Parts: sequence; structure tokens; C-alpha cells
Amino acid sequence: MFIVSVLMFPAAALAAPVKVEALGFFDHPPLQPTKDAIQKVCQEFGDQVQLVFHVENTADGNKFMKDNGLSGHLPVVLYIDGSVAQNINGKTVVFRDFEGQGWTSQDLEQVLKLNVAGQKTAVSPPANALTEAWNPGAIPPGAAAFANGQSPGADNSSTGNQSSLFPIYLMGAIILLLVIIIIISVVRRPAAGRK
Repeated sequence: MFIVSVLMFPAAALAAPVKVEALGFFDHPPLQPTKDAIQKVCQEFGDQVQLVFHVENTADGNKFMKDNGLSGHLPVVLYIDGSVAQNINGKTVVFRDFEGQGWTSQDLEQVLKLNVAGQKTAVSPPANALTEAWNPGAIPPGAAAFANGQSPGADNSSTGNQSSLFPIYLMGAIILLLVIIIIISVVRRPAAGRK
């Protein structure tokens, strides 16, 4: 009878949970939405996923960085069963930085579904993925994975993604300058009229 009950027990229940280790500055308010997204997705899987947060600017976070060869200022890094890079249907997704910058909660959910089902998705991370020099645009969501982990035409410079923000910053600076000029002209006008 014991043998029959063991054979009928679902194999998935015997499997070790998928381990998700999240490193980041989770004590900083801008990272709260990313932390919430990670928690929400992981909670969907109950005991099948073990989630551990490491706060980067603590002894635990520093030890985790050292143990995993991480360096620099890394807002968020997610290790899923030991790897930050995961293959989703032939595409490499690197789980680092804010949710929405190179990875989404849907990507995390898909990876966890696959791993919980026993399909391992971990792949070698691309060059610089574990350093501050990583460019989150190096493998945009949906880009095909290649043997070396890079996508074709990827800009691996540390400023590749920042260049797309330049027009926004320039427009903001121009608007700010115009507002200052208007304020100065309004303040000076009444004073000039009294003389």
C-alpha cells in the first residue's frame, strides 16, 4: 500500500521550489513598484517558488554580490535558480534593473511557469550583465538570443540607452529656461514702470 501511495503522489510536489533571489536597493521608494511586481508574480506560485530579497546596501546584500561576482551600482538583479539570464521560447531575457527595463512581470511569470513545470530556462548571462557597465538595451524584450548571449546590433556601451533620453532632457531644459525668463520679465516690469 505504501508503494502505491508513493507512486501516486504527484512528482511536482516532490520537486524543490524554484528559487528567486532578488538583489536591489529595495529600501529606496523608486524600487517599490519593482519589488511589488516581483512579490506578486512569485506569490501566484505559492510554495513552488521560494523568494528571497537581499538589500544591496546591507551586509547580506554585499555578501550576495561578492558570492555572485556582482559589481557596481545595480538597482535590481534577479537570480532565478542561479542565473540572471533566462531563455523564453528562444529569446534571452536578462532579469536586472527596474521591471519594464529589459524584463517584465510577464517574462518573470513565464520563466517561473516553465521552471515549476521542470523545464530549466537558465542560460549564460551576456557580457557585462553582472556589472554596472551593462546596457539594459543590449537585449531588448523580444530580441532573439544568440550563442554569445548578445542580440544583433546591440549597443553595449554604457550610454546606449541614455542617448534616447537626451531629447527629453533638452526639451525640459528649454521649457525651464523659458519659464525663468518669463518670471524675470514679469517681476522686472512693474519695477521699471515706477521709475
